[in-house]
Amino acid sequence: MRRFGDTTVAVAWLDGRRWIVKERFWFGWPDPPRYVLFVLESETVWMAKDFNHWPPQWRKPWDAA
Repeated sequence: MRRFGDTTVAVAWLDGRRWIVKERFWFGWPDPPRYVLFVLESETVWMAKDFNHWPPQWRKPWDAA
């Protein structure tokens, strides 16, 4: 997963799956979107998705203090 994103910004466990959000240093056209989400079931990638905008329903870890 290291090659898909530079910094891990969030990790969560939900329904036995590990959700990992990574942020890229370089993003925006022509580069890929700012964030990438991986959902792992055991060691298998169950889902992967790029996105640019942080979902408003998610709490940003850097705002959690």
